[in-house]
Amino acid sequence: MRRIDPISSAASVMCRVGACGVHATAATGEVGFAVQIRSTDQGAAPASDTILAIRRTESVMAITSFEIVSIPVADQERSKVFYRDILGFTLLREESMGPRGKWIQLAPPGCPTTIALVTWFESMKPGALQGVMLNSTDIEGDHHLFSSRGLQLSAIEQQPWGRYSMFTDPDGNGWILRQPPPAA
Repeated sequence: MRRIDPISSAASVMCRVGACGVHATAATGEVGFAVQIRSTDQGAAPASDTILAIRRTESVMAITSFEIVSIPVADQERSKVFYRDILGFTLLREESMGPRGKWIQLAPPGCPTTIALVTWFESMKPGALQGVMLNSTDIEGDHHLFSSRGLQLSAIEQQPWGRYSMFTDPDGNGWILRQPPPAA
């Protein structure tokens, strides 16, 4: 019998290899598996170890980032002012998209994830987005800053996943300002 003992969490595989026993250990790599095969039969003459490169057969996701969240709005200009002037997001791009709209993309300063203010998705009505979290390292400071700019936020509460406060944009899209718990 041939036994493959994966170092990863994949299941072991059993198969028949002639009359002697063979032990194979699989180690996962970025492009495939490296498999080392050696004799495990006490009576068999020692054979030299053989390394095989085997290409993965399962699908491996090629996604590298989570970049743009579409925020459904009724009035792109009003929303741009809210996200830029109240929340302090940076305006990254504003370009015409035909007679009815613009591509308006913003992000919190230094954040790789951005938002796009959208009006063109029929199934995304303004205010339909709920529960998007903005992480903060100082929730009290941000809560005070946003309040001083006229934003109405809920009181700061505590949950196992962090301290948080909720607010909505002018269209009713629901946001959560969150300070994650300290690392354990």
